[in-house]
Order: sequence, then structure tokens, then C-alpha cells
Amino acid sequence: MTGMENNAADQMWLDELVDVATTYYETTDAPLLMSKFGQTHRELRAELVQRFGSLSNAVRAVGNRLEVIKISGLVGQEAIAPVDRVKRVTEELAQRSTGRQLAASSFLRLPFPLRVAFCVKTEQGEKVAVSTEPPYRYLKLEPEQAIPFGMVLLDEKYRHPGLRLENASDGELQALWANYSLWANEVNFAPSGSPTQSTHQANALTRLMGAQDEAMKSKIKIPLDIIEILLKHP
Repeated sequence: MTGMENNAADQMWLDELVDVATTYYETTDAPLLMSKFGQTHRELRAELVQRFGSLSNAVRAVGNRLEVIKISGLVGQEAIAPVDRVKRVTEELAQRSTGRQLAASSFLRLPFPLRVAFCVKTEQGEKVAVSTEPPYRYLKLEPEQAIPFGMVLLDEKYRHPGLRLENASDGELQALWANYSLWANEVNFAPSGSPTQSTHQANALTRLMGAQDEAMKSKIKIPLDIIEILLKHP
């Protein structure tokens, strides 16, 4: 294939990229995340990566028709947008960043033993329990060990064993806050002085989970972006 033919083929794939992005925003204002693009347009992404080295490079090669939008500190949320949607998409991503930061801050305001309980490493079969009244503490229990009086089990599905909180990103802390909120609602836990005293009974996530029976609660899997929305709405 000659250089001219290569250039023509490159332009054809770039035009398809523009068409996909433009069509996407005809029906929604939600950012077209690059990760989502790769999932829904695998063949196109593969071709663009082969020709331009990365999807980001392909977007930049389009010129003034598309832009890559990235908010500092918002990992994994890079978006593609036509130039006439850049302002709206940037505002949406900035709002998500703020939501993550608020959730991260909320988790870090929990009593220290509770924070550690969500991240402490355990051996195979060990369980983690936390006290329900101050002074708060956590215990690692052997598989056959009964839960002590005044403590409640912290289900493993809500924990992130081994995560170092001092190095955790806002996204990781947001996920922990979401897990904490789900767990606290499930076991009716609201430590004194914690952020949940003002929000535990007031957000849409709490109301949604509170409306489910116990059997259904254990089956519900809520995507993190939906949890983020529910946490922000009363």
C-alpha cells in the first residue's frame, strides 16, 4: 500500500471515530469514556491503536473535531467529545471528581478502627468484626470463633484487604465509602460522630436498600457509578 493509500485509510478510520462519537452524543449527555468506547467498539479501537499507537493519539489526529477530556485526579474517566460538547462533558467529569473527593473525605472521617477494619489483611477463613459502640475497635476472628457481644461482623464482600489507606486514591476511597454505606445499612450501623449520622437515613442508597428484604439485599449488585449518584440524592 502506498503512502497516499495509507493516509486515505487512516482518514477513513478517523472519520468513523468521529461518526461514532457524534452519534453517541445525539442521545445522551453522559461522557463517552474511552474505556467504554473500547468495550463497545473493539474492532474500531484495535484498528485505531494499530495505526496511531493509542486511542488518545487517534482522537488527537482527528484535529479540531474531537477532544480528549481528562480531569486531574479522576483516574479511568478520560472521555472523548466533539468540540461542541467539550464544556458539558468537562463539567460532568468535574462533578464526578468532586463526588469522589467528597466520598473519600467521608470515609476518612470514620473512626480510625473502622477504616482499618475495611482494609486489614486476614488469613484464610478469618473474619473481621467491629464494635457497635465507642470506643470502637475491630477484631480478627478464627473461622469457628463466635462474634463477641457488642460487635458485628464485617462481611468480606465489603472489604479491601491489604489496601494501604495512606496511599489510596480517591477512587479507591470512594469505593470503600460506598461499601461502608451498603454494609452500614445492611446491619443498621451508625457510629456516633461519623458522617453517616447525618446521611445514613437521608440518601437514596439507604432508602433503596432499606426497601429490600434480607434475601434480596445479599443478591443486589449496584455499579459504582450508580452508587455515586444514589449517595448524592436524598
